[in-house]
Amino acid sequence: MILNDQQLGAPGVLYKDTKANIEALTVVEGAFAYATDTNQIGSYDGAAWTWGATPTAHGLVSAYHTASGLTVGQVLRATAADAFGFGALDLANANAVTGALPIANGGTGATTALGAFNAVSPLTTRGDLLTRDASNNVRLPLGGIAGSVLTRDANDVVWSAGKITLPAGADLVMPAAKIELLGGGASCQITLPNEVTRLPMRWRIWAGV
Repeated sequence: MILNDQQLGAPGVLYKDTKANIEALTVVEGAFAYATDTNQIGSYDGAAWTWGATPTAHGLVSAYHTASGLTVGQVLRATAADAFGFGALDLANANAVTGALPIANGGTGATTALGAFNAVSPLTTRGDLLTRDASNNVRLPLGGIAGSVLTRDANDVVWSAGKITLPAGADLVMPAAKIELLGGGASCQITLPNEVTRLPMRWRIWAGV
C-alpha cells in the first residue's frame, strides 16, 4: 500500500479532508477519517461512513485539566479574537462589564455620577442639608419656618427660629454689617448677657423703600 498525505498508518487507514471529499473516496472497511470542515471523526464499515457528533464546546473540568503558575482571583478572559488567558478583569473595558452594580452588591445601581450620588444620599426633600451626627452622614431637613437660621447646639448643626443665641462671654463681631429689622413697624428687642456693660452702636434709621 502506498501512503500519501491523506493516508496514515496500517492496517487502519486515516483520512483527513473535508467530509464530502472523504465520502467520495473508495476506501477499505475499517478506515477512519477526520473531517476538517466539521471537526468530526468517522469510520467506514465497508458500506457507508458513520460520523460522530459535531463538537460544540470544550468544557474546562478540573478533574481532567490541570494548571500551574496561576494567580488566585484572576479570571479567564479573551485576550485576542482567537486567544484567551487568565488575568485581572479590566473594569474600565466596556467589553468586560455591562450593566450597573446594585447597592446590595456594593454599587449604586446608577451609571452617572449624579445618579450614583442620588442613589446613596439620605436627602429626600428640597432644601435638605447633608450633615453628620456622631456616627453617620444624615439628613438635616429645611428649617421649620421662613427666616430660620443655621446654627449649632452643643454637638450638632441645627436650625434656629430666626435668632442667634450667644453663650456667656462670646463676642459678636460684624464688621461693616447692617442689621435690618423687618416686620412692618413691629417692635424689636435686643437682649444682651449680663456680662455686657457697654455696647457701642451706631444706628441708621430709614423709612420706606
